[in-house]
Amino acid sequence: MHPSILKSAFYPGTVSAGLAVLATLLMPGPSAAATAFKWTGGKQPGKITTPRTGQVNIGEFINLGGKEEWGNVIYNVANKFPGSKPWITWGVGAWPEHNAPLTDDKHEEYLTYLDGLGVEVFLEVRPGSANVVSLIDTYMKKYSKHPSIKGFGVDLEFYAWKGNKDDDAKAMDDKLKSFNPAYRLFFKHWEAGNMPKYRGKGDMIFFSTSSESSPATLIKGHADFCNTFAPGGVPTAACGFQIGYPADEPLGNDHVHNGPYDGWSSFKDPIKEWGDGLLKAITSNTQELGFVWVTVKSERIPWDLTKGANIPTFVAATSPFQGRFLRVERNGSRLTLRLSDGAALVVPSAADILGRKVTLGGAAGPASGRYFLAAGVETGAKSGTAPRKGMDASEVSTARPAFTALD
Repeated sequence: MHPSILKSAFYPGTVSAGLAVLATLLMPGPSAAATAFKWTGGKQPGKITTPRTGQVNIGEFINLGGKEEWGNVIYNVANKFPGSKPWITWGVGAWPEHNAPLTDDKHEEYLTYLDGLGVEVFLEVRPGSANVVSLIDTYMKKYSKHPSIKGFGVDLEFYAWKGNKDDDAKAMDDKLKSFNPAYRLFFKHWEAGNMPKYRGKGDMIFFSTSSESSPATLIKGHADFCNTFAPGGVPTAACGFQIGYPADEPLGNDHVHNGPYDGWSSFKDPIKEWGDGLLKAITSNTQELGFVWVTVKSERIPWDLTKGANIPTFVAATSPFQGRFLRVERNGSRLTLRLSDGAALVVPSAADILGRKVTLGGAAGPASGRYFLAAGVETGAKSGTAPRKGMDASEVSTARPAFTALD
């Protein structure tokens, strides 16, 4: 799992100790260097650097004090790169090396909070011997109702490919896209050779997770990994960098592995400076790039990403006309969604959903998901004595299988 690290402006650091390394990282790169990150944020579970003194290994996973702390973690990273989309890789299920992964109730609470913050969430598993296709089915059924969910990923340190690597990846991608064709699949590892050749719709994301070396060495390692997937500057896959591990935080001989070197605690603004160094080392200026920071707290230095962020106040569009449906029924030229409150929402054979004309699809039957219609569309169903209108346009993906979309 190779932890990697950076730090934020919460810790002034020892500037002089990092100048030589920073000079290397920020040297002018190739003329076609990347210009910006598409996504920036954190990972759940995050890590804390321990102990307070002595040599530092990989740190420990921790649970945060509440949902607002996750908002701070994400935006304390994302705000360093204006214009990037705030995101987080979100661990679900069993999590080796973490004694207390989040409960289902906490996942629901935190994801609901992130729904309203404009954060893009990619679920992640450490599957071991489990069937990943089955895990995708399980967790997307649980959490795809959240509009923040944008994809799913696998930490390959904790997974051995089943049979042909490309066939295995395609099966995962097909299952994921059966929930929403826009969902994206990612894989994490420190070796580019462990990634599949399968590229799907060209929307795969490959994460580099290298750590436990000097910042300059890690910049080169991450960049080499990423540049592998943009031969001649033409990207075949998006690339993410998982960095800022506890193991790379210390100065000098305080590293357990591969020391001595001054880690990210020597930087004045580690997240920003290391991120900029990565961008300069990427050869493609069109490749989609993501940045994930690991260490949320440290017991060795003043480092805490769980507070102090400027979090946007915008909230995703909401409506009182949002709900769950439990069953789809066909009635001649109409579609009926049986709602969780026992009511029935009757949808005309053609209706405007999210600005697109749709018609009733083929087979109706058991189903579950969100429903909504665009504002002003009469549904024919009633809530009390008033017709239901304008169902909330927040989550069409899980309802869409009941319809056939028309261009």
